Order: sequence, then structure tokens, then C-alpha cells
Amino acid sequence: MNALRIAGALFLATGMAAAPLNLLHAEFFSGGEITRVPLQRQGSATAPQSYAPLIINLTPAQSPVMVFLESAFIYNQGDGAVMNRYTTHLISGASIAAKGDAVLATSGKSSEPRLAKTTLLRARIDTAGVYSVLVSEAVAPGIVLTQATLSVRANTRRADIINVLAGIAFMLIGAVTLFATGKRRQPKRV
Repeated sequence: MNALRIAGALFLATGMAAAPLNLLHAEFFSGGEITRVPLQRQGSATAPQSYAPLIINLTPAQSPVMVFLESAFIYNQGDGAVMNRYTTHLISGASIAAKGDAVLATSGKSSEPRLAKTTLLRARIDTAGVYSVLVSEAVAPGIVLTQATLSVRANTRRADIINVLAGIAFMLIGAVTLFATGKRRQPKRV
């Protein structure tokens, strides 16, 4: 029974690591960084605004590209849940090549500085050329950012669904094994 419990624990631990790590790697670390540019607020911290556009050369060989907002902020206790809503446009010439909507939200009791990486846009590049990345706040921000950086990554990928499903299967096998081997057999009464 002890060997089965160890095997169940290993299956559970493997599944708990494989599925989330695959998702995190695909979402935030796949591909190669093309550029990283600090964003500066140009207006009031309490009014919605557009940031200066990022001009970048992109080619179909870099597809898909992802645009991230890497931010730092201090959450003030007692504010309740707060959020910033962003709209991001990838513009080629006079046309919108892609559009993305994203939310940066926070809550809790800690007033420690926090870091966040928010996916603003994921797009396929069909034509080589000069593109503009325009990030704007959809509504007045609820979170005042102390630092904001726009990052663009090329050749990103989505999570491999087979690896995610395998991780979930490992978790289920491990949980069932631990549950089944965890029951103590009661002695029969005569």
C-alpha cells in the first residue's frame, strides 16, 4: 500500500506542475522578445488616456506576436477590488490589423508593491511592414501604476492542449490513488 501512496503522490505532484507550467510558459515566456519600451503617462492619473504609439517593424515570420503590459503598482488597502481596462490596437497603415481588450485587476489586504504581467494583444502578422501598437485605457484607471513597460514578443505559442490534458489526467490518477489507498480497512466483527 505504501508504494501505491507514493506513486499516487508522484502522479498528483507531476500533474499539478505540468498543466499550470505549460500554460504559464506559453502565455508569458514563449517566443523571443522584440522590444521593451517604458510607458509614460501624459495626463492625469485619474483620467483615461492613450499612451504614445509604439512603432515596430513586423514580418509574417514573427507570427504570432503578443503584446504585454508589465506593471508595478501599490495597492491601497480598503479600496476593495480595483481594475484598469485596456484596449490595444495593432495598426498597419490606415487599417486595424488586430484589437485586444485586457483587464488588470487587484484586491486583497496587503499594501506591498505588486508586479503584474498582462497580455494586451495576440495577433498574426499577414504582411511585412511598419506597425503601430496603440494602448489606451478604456475607462478611468482604478490602479495607479508606478511603472509600466510595453513588451512585444515574436513567435509565441499557445499552450499545448495535449500536455495540459495529460497534466489533468495525472492529477486525477494521483488523487484517486491517494483516496483509494487512504481508506483504512476496518476489522470484521465476529
